[in-house]
Amino acid sequence: GSVGLLMANHFVPAWHQPYQSPWNAMNMVVRSAYVNGVPLMPGDEIALYDGSTCVGMTVVDRVMDHTHIPLIVNASTEGGDVPGSARIGEFIIFKMWVQATNTEYSYPDMSVYFDVPVATHYEGLGTAFIDRISYTTPSSDASIPIADNDYAPIPMTYEGANLSITALGARYYGVPFNTWVPNVVTTGGDIRVIYIPTPPIGVGFIGTAPAVYSQYHWYIDPGTVGFTADEAHPVVFEIDTTGLTGFIDYTDVLVYKRSIHGTPSFEACNTVWDPPYLRVSVTSFSEFVLGGPISSTLPVELSSFTASISTGNSVMLYWISQSETNLSGYRIFRSAQPELESAIMLDTFVDATNSSQTQAYVFYDTELEEAGTYYYWLQSLDLNGSNEYHGPAILTYSPLEPHTPPVVYEQGLNSIYPNPFNPSTTIFYALDTEQNVKLDIYNVRGQLVNRIDCGRQAAGAHRIEWNGTDQNGTGLGSGMYLIRLDLGLQQYTRKAVLSK
Repeated sequence: GSVGLLMANHFVPAWHQPYQSPWNAMNMVVRSAYVNGVPLMPGDEIALYDGSTCVGMTVVDRVMDHTHIPLIVNASTEGGDVPGSARIGEFIIFKMWVQATNTEYSYPDMSVYFDVPVATHYEGLGTAFIDRISYTTPSSDASIPIADNDYAPIPMTYEGANLSITALGARYYGVPFNTWVPNVVTTGGDIRVIYIPTPPIGVGFIGTAPAVYSQYHWYIDPGTVGFTADEAHPVVFEIDTTGLTGFIDYTDVLVYKRSIHGTPSFEACNTVWDPPYLRVSVTSFSEFVLGGPISSTLPVELSSFTASISTGNSVMLYWISQSETNLSGYRIFRSAQPELESAIMLDTFVDATNSSQTQAYVFYDTELEEAGTYYYWLQSLDLNGSNEYHGPAILTYSPLEPHTPPVVYEQGLNSIYPNPFNPSTTIFYALDTEQNVKLDIYNVRGQLVNRIDCGRQAAGAHRIEWNGTDQNGTGLGSGMYLIRLDLGLQQYTRKAVLSK
């Protein structure tokens, strides 16, 4: 422990001071540790965290592949005069750092396999035996391989992610070149670029935060690729804004980065707008998101606008906004012709929520009496007086028949709203027949944290509120949870994010 701390290049425990020792140290005995199937090597580091506080670490001095004796990582625990120690009962979070690529890997994409007895929370003078710590990059849009001691095939273009890497730093050669050679790597592998079409989790910003940020983000994983980058010889990548949503003016939009996927705050990167590209200079890869002022955004970003016949034979108009900014609300227009100029405005006004989260709206048109094809347009009105039309949504209408067939419900876990949530969320689901219902809630480690037994329920639409607690009523920590609707022979699963 002490030798490892003196040699540390990356992690430094909050309690570590000269001549300071951990209090009531909890020992983590780690037998193996892997990143994308490759074991940690001497010089890499393993750290222990309580939330965002580093409470212990060690430098790896052996190949972590089960063939060597286990490595011990110590965490200081509370109770003594040692600030920055782990709180008893808090969840143990592991992080790893790979020296060759200067990349940190962390929860929630980390899997930790404990030996029996399992000890997943901090305890004074305790010991936990870990058979394997494993990080696997989430499913990727694309990866581009590079050989050992070779040049990167610049530009490296990832079509599905709207992103290209145009420079990969530079390596200094004193002999015989006495110069910096750009885009050369020491160790090869795959550089993966993942475009994630959902908002990042646990967003915070260092310095001045942007007024709005994109409801999608990127994760760039260099894997085992070794490269050298600094301010004078940076990594440069370009984001092609063609087809991206949420912004109408990229002049003042910046790219923001955080070094650990899913945990700490974002910080602004050196960003240049060169239409249609945002050109970004950094010294390492990780997670990236766009951010900008209110003036750069669309007042509303719709993901759907549909028309259908409701159970009462009225027309149900349904639309979903991914984000709203400075929006007054919505008006609805209807016509029997496909031209907007012939449409009449219905007697309604739907107020906007002006939220950066997904919002769903429903309006029922009960005034139709004649059969025919109808066209609907949705008008969004900005607070500054401007407006935009969406649609048309097209529907064929028939008057109500003497006999109305029974309502048929599509069984499943329909939605979770709000999501992300704090402190509670509502789970919406439907049954096509009467049956026994259970809702099981798991953390990302696959552990069952709560079970809600709803008993036997009739066919139809149902909802239940979950307040973010475990089976004992104790509040759970921030993170992703899997909610499973268990109907015996059939199960349905959705993700929910608790963001405190």
